[in-house]
Amino acid sequence: ACILGTGSNSCLYQNGKILENVYKKPHANRYLASLTKIAGKHINHTEIREIVSQAFDDFIQKNISKYSGYKTYEIGFAGSVAHHFSDILTEVLQKYNLKCNQFIATPIDGLVKYHMQAETKKLSTTESITESSSSYENLEEMSIMELLENINREDSTVHTAVQSIIPQIEKLVEGIIAGNPNTKLAKEVEVPLEALVGPEFVTGSTRMKAGTAQKLILNMITTSTMIKLGRVKGNKMVDMQLTNQKLVERGTRMISDELGLDLEESRRLLLLHGSVRNVLNNYGQ
Repeated sequence: ACILGTGSNSCLYQNGKILENVYKKPHANRYLASLTKIAGKHINHTEIREIVSQAFDDFIQKNISKYSGYKTYEIGFAGSVAHHFSDILTEVLQKYNLKCNQFIATPIDGLVKYHMQAETKKLSTTESITESSSSYENLEEMSIMELLENINREDSTVHTAVQSIIPQIEKLVEGIIAGNPNTKLAKEVEVPLEALVGPEFVTGSTRMKAGTAQKLILNMITTSTMIKLGRVKGNKMVDMQLTNQKLVERGTRMISDELGLDLEESRRLLLLHGSVRNVLNNYGQ
């Protein structure tokens, strides 16, 4: 294709590939963004550098300059284009006496960091009812409401100590996990779970056999509870909280496998909707 006259130019494309990718295939924006690699590879050529610089200049005039008092604000840029061409963009900004406070290559990382910090802050300010009872000075005098304010009759309470139960919660306990047979408490509760693992290899170290068995039982109880509550789809936990990077990556893979999307798009949808379930329920609507 050629343009003749002042500023004559030409380009070569085969079988209408550019037009097909832009107008007939999905994610045209990604295809066009991929062309910036060509500019980046040849950015030291004067003509290419001028094209990029002019594009930034046009962006400032058509977008940023439209805001009232725009020169009084610090500007942040997100995306790979701003990141990789930050030196040219900085030159154009200086031309208009504009200040930039940051260039973020992948904005999704900033989103992950924000949500992880928010969740961590929320968890750190929430008092856990599973806190060791040794932190309570007047345990015997505390009411059920004071001790277990988040537990009610709709909950099932499993006790893990077999010698005694704190009087305040005795009526709430429906089951126990015991490492010995025929304990007194096992006869008093509705559901006694006895893991008879035998004597410990190291006498007195109940964390080796009895503690491990207890943990396995608790894991089975909590996992089956999540299934009964409908928080599992197939064999995947779809309502997990995105409290760390590992869980974000796990949720991303779940969405990618379920919907056939690439990891980048799956990650974007996960952070947008907040959970795997919400993505699956809202995708395509």
